[in-house]
Amino acid sequence: MANPRHFAFICTRGGGFTPTLKKLLVDFKNAGITPKVIVDSSSIFDGYTRAIKATPQITDESVIVFCHDDIHFKDETDFLLPTLLSSTPEGTGFIGVAGTTFLDFECIWWKQQYWRKGMHRGQVWHQHDPIPTESRTDYGPPGPVAVLDGLFLAIRGRALKIIKTEQPETFEGPWDFYDLYYTAQAHEAGLTNRVINLSIFHESAGELAGRESWHKNRAAFQALYMGRLPFTVVPERNNEQDLHQRTNHRKGER
Repeated sequence: MANPRHFAFICTRGGGFTPTLKKLLVDFKNAGITPKVIVDSSSIFDGYTRAIKATPQITDESVIVFCHDDIHFKDETDFLLPTLLSSTPEGTGFIGVAGTTFLDFECIWWKQQYWRKGMHRGQVWHQHDPIPTESRTDYGPPGPVAVLDGLFLAIRGRALKIIKTEQPETFEGPWDFYDLYYTAQAHEAGLTNRVINLSIFHESAGELAGRESWHKNRAAFQALYMGRLPFTVVPERNNEQDLHQRTNHRKGER
């Protein structure tokens, strides 16, 4: 059997190839992942759906990445593909860099109340100009989650078959809540979504307050899953999580 091909679908709203996007394309190519930039889409749902249909080389063993156009990897990409392959065994849904083990009816995955309780997972790096400085938003240790943020998602072809990527008719906004919609499907299908250790810089702060389309799609998502929320997973216990909690506890004592 021929080795499977792996793909990254990058949906850009601006249509321009920024320096960040150009670097991202090089990083994917160096990692053995074929990038495809989607520049003429009416929505992110449509863009991803068309990209999948236009890529018949996807097999059950392929890794397919869906990601923003304003990210880059903090570390070398030599181990990117092996990391994605080893993190997606049979029974895995989506993997990503940030998410939560508990999504209630408000459908705000990063909700502060649950963040303080240690129910979120992952980390996202940021760079600040004009003086280059780095900072990190630390949600929690890696592990299984109910849903994931769409900053970076990856899934095997075998699991992607069960995911409806088209925009639901009730979703008015073309760019919002695709990530929760996709990863919730995997969760309800009994697949394990998971946050993995992958350091990614995000150039956007991800501010959503006041964006009408986000609020409209949130209401549509709530209606779609009424009676089935909350989504939850039982957190795994491991040494890394114990160390993370002990470290945060010490910080709180200072």
